[in-house]
Amino acid sequence: MTAPALLRGVDLAAFAVALVGRLRAAGVAVSASGPTGFVAAMRTLAPVTRIQLYWAARLTLVNRAEDVTTFDAV
Repeated sequence: MTAPALLRGVDLAAFAVALVGRLRAAGVAVSASGPTGFVAAMRTLAPVTRIQLYWAARLTLVNRAEDVTTFDAV
């Protein structure tokens, strides 16, 4: 499957791992399956806007309500 138009040419796995690394460094508790779920969401949803990408990430990477503010900052 090809990368979504918003991320054309981007290695989705590398993108997910980099984002998860930044989130964890900021204190967000991301599950071990988070990067895989995020990649699957990006492939399934094929986000074409930043808002769609945001929600794909937030729904797959954030598991606690108290992490939303930190997620948004990252």
